[in-house]
Amino acid sequence: IYAARTVRGRVIAASGGSPIPGARVEAVVGHRYPIYDDAGSARTWQTRTDTDGAFELERVPAGKPLLLLADAPGFQTSEVYVEPGATTPATIRLHVGGAISGRVRLPSGAPAAGAYVFLCPPVNNEIRAWLPDTWRPGFAEPLGKTEVIWQLDPQNGEVGPVRPPWILAARADADGRYTLDHVELDYGYLATARLSGYLPAEATQIVVAQEQGRAPLDLHLRAKGSLRLRILDPAGKPAGRMPVYTHEHPLGPSNAEGIAAFDRLPVGPLSLWIHWHDVGVWRGRMEIGPNAVEQTVRLELGHTLSGRALDADGKPLEDVAVYVTPRRFSEGIRANTGPDGSFSIPNLPKGTATVQLWRRGGPQFDKQDAIAIPSQDLELRAEPMPEPLVDATITL
Repeated sequence: IYAARTVRGRVIAASGGSPIPGARVEAVVGHRYPIYDDAGSARTWQTRTDTDGAFELERVPAGKPLLLLADAPGFQTSEVYVEPGATTPATIRLHVGGAISGRVRLPSGAPAAGAYVFLCPPVNNEIRAWLPDTWRPGFAEPLGKTEVIWQLDPQNGEVGPVRPPWILAARADADGRYTLDHVELDYGYLATARLSGYLPAEATQIVVAQEQGRAPLDLHLRAKGSLRLRILDPAGKPAGRMPVYTHEHPLGPSNAEGIAAFDRLPVGPLSLWIHWHDVGVWRGRMEIGPNAVEQTVRLELGHTLSGRALDADGKPLEDVAVYVTPRRFSEGIRANTGPDGSFSIPNLPKGTATVQLWRRGGPQFDKQDAIAIPSQDLELRAEPMPEPLVDATITL
């Protein structure tokens, strides 16, 4: 039982202000902390506008902030916030939207029937990994030919609608064809197609401009391979917790028995790096297939990079961090300097690296590129960091 109110308003075109009849209006009460039904889904109140673009939502809980979402064919989705106790009718202005379409194909070239296509702002790997290969009940709400995503925020576990520009989704038909409408114009999107059993297809910086349209966007899924490694240290013993890298990103570590298994790799040749500074290093190329066959790799003692860190006056810098990032490594390897400013990082692959000096809490740093490995007597000379720019207003 809750106190109720009636929410009224109009949906109009942002250009010209003409009313939009038949627009769908949805209210989410509480927004960041929605009200849930017995099935655990966020409760919403929906209606459609009349011939004058007017709408009325009855028995909406009072005393809570309200998020109103509106959409109509040919327009972008828009939102307005209604504060608790507000009595003024809400006006929701819709901008003309774009559309994008194409086909999703399997690695063989055949149509990928049932694949889901997501169109979203460029996202970090955590959000990208969250996008599903199969549909989930309550995962999204219908929006024309498109679905608007209800996203589980990985940072705090809250459930709520994604803020504009929306993550949009559509399902490919039997011929692999899909259409996404309500697309915000002139925005660089990430498009990705997902289907269980395959690696995603991705295309970046997808821009939809109403005045010029765009060519169909075809997305090709990739075959999924797997890899199982038994990693041994230079003495031939199992090497646990050894991180495995590709040229793009880390895959993950081995377990306590030295076993590292991965099942979402592209089929074909793949360059791998295995490294831990006080154990050893291995670098090689493996053929990834659909079925994992255990392969054994044995780490070798690598090369050493050593030197000293000095301040601007040539005095040793104690307990400052030195980061060494070998070429094609995605993460740096850290060592701290000793009382005399010296540092030494063993078991590095032969080649070149970027070396960076960082003093926590201090305004000094140094960065040098293309440092040869192995190297000795490398000198890192800290220099003052540039002073930050100060915002200022000048009146003439």
